[in-house]
Amino acid sequence: VLTQRTATRLQDTISSFQAVVPEFKQLKPSKPPWTLPLLNVIREIDGIKKKADMAPLVVAQLVLHQLHVMHNEKTKIYTDGSCTEEASASAVFIPEIQKEKMYKLSHKSSSTTAELVAIFEAVKLICENPEPRKWVICTDSKPALQLIRNVRSPYKNGEIAQCIAETVEYASSQGHNIVFQWIPSHIGIKGNEDADSLAKKALKEGRDCTIPMSGADIRHFISQGANHCSMEKWFESPKSKETVLYEVDPHRKFSIATDLPRHLETLIHRLRLEVAYTNSFLHKIHRSNSPECHCGHAEENVRHILLECVKYANEREKLKNKLASLDRRPLTIKKLLGPWPEMHLQKKAIIFLTDFLVETGLDKRL
Repeated sequence: VLTQRTATRLQDTISSFQAVVPEFKQLKPSKPPWTLPLLNVIREIDGIKKKADMAPLVVAQLVLHQLHVMHNEKTKIYTDGSCTEEASASAVFIPEIQKEKMYKLSHKSSSTTAELVAIFEAVKLICENPEPRKWVICTDSKPALQLIRNVRSPYKNGEIAQCIAETVEYASSQGHNIVFQWIPSHIGIKGNEDADSLAKKALKEGRDCTIPMSGADIRHFISQGANHCSMEKWFESPKSKETVLYEVDPHRKFSIATDLPRHLETLIHRLRLEVAYTNSFLHKIHRSNSPECHCGHAEENVRHILLECVKYANEREKLKNKLASLDRRPLTIKKLLGPWPEMHLQKKAIIFLTDFLVETGLDKRL
């Protein structure tokens, strides 16, 4: 695009785009995926159907029982990954020999990628051990185990899963026996909790580890850069400062945060963007003869309908009282259409606002 289509708007956009996807290495498996060995992956714990429906202590006991019955003679390795908005890291912990490894990944990745890297590093550690052993690698990531289990199929992150399979095959040729076992997270299993702590610590203190850039990672970098450019233009534009959106949510942090019927979700976004079908907007697009409100006000815009129009006074008072139960701020356009400090408050505020829109019939009119 930069060299062959020099006169296009796309070329101008790319040229001005400063957030460049970083250099990255490629993992190139040496074998076709269909020739790789099928790995021994256990993705269940006997007795656990749905972790959320069981007491953590009961879940922990079932996990410990399975580890004892099925893997008592194996050396246990715990792996974990950790991700923030800016970085990703992986960690490996072997309690029997008190060995720990921390890796800070070369770029922000998905949590599944971080988990796969941790497993890959664990298998490489096994290969470094000259004494053949039986091993069980414990992870709380079912998606990572699914990729390893289906290593012959082409999935995203497939390169890492294939390299894991190749390395396991090499370890097996050296006399090692490796099993992969899923365990639930955050139930008090010490090795897993230790790996979790190490992964979080690795975000700052881990050894640098260069990983391949997946399609999802590239999309993340492009999206992040596009959002940065968009916000710069947004704050630079004098017209932005005249909008309701700038007043209520200048950093664009708002989220619907709850399941709503599509027409209500769309209406809330149109109210924020001032493109709901008020008389003011309809007049602007030549669909109405006048911008005036039926109550006699000079302009029926979003602010007038939500805060001022006498036609909706009773419903507005109910809305005001409901929102007052969440916090004591006065009723303003920002309180109605802007972000709230906590997600559970945001959900309730959205429900109260949609109740108002339905009770007044505005959901059908706007």
